Amino acid sequence: MIGRERTELICELMNTLPEGHWVCHGDFHPDNILMTKDQSVTIDWTNANMGDPMCDVARTLLMLRSPCNPPGTPRMQKLLLRVFRTILHRAYLNEYCRCSNIRADSIDRWILPVAAARLRERVPGEEAWLLHLINHRLQYM
Repeated sequence: MIGRERTELICELMNTLPEGHWVCHGDFHPDNILMTKDQSVTIDWTNANMGDPMCDVARTLLMLRSPCNPPGTPRMQKLLLRVFRTILHRAYLNEYCRCSNIRADSIDRWILPVAAARLRERVPGEEAWLLHLINHRLQYM
């Protein structure tokens, strides 16, 4: 887990981020989108909250980059999933920034606290990856 000193640094960073008063999904990812021939519908609003949408987008981007694969995934499929996730991550970020006229650095500021929060969810296979990401970002604070 993250030590007390690092937790305090992350909390200090969070105090500099905007609070926001928008409805955020809280768990937006491809599995929570139903597609039909004519439309798409976002489902699973159980984690909805009020906040800054950049936090919501940062969480989606983090989930899209997750290195987790189902147990027993063949090596070649893991490689293809990694490439697909990279492409999906880039496409989502670029399209979100284009449609919302938001700069990527406004979203990037949220990655560290979102990664710390995600670490607490104990998603199997993510702990080492998240700790590395957190430690790397804390080096530049």
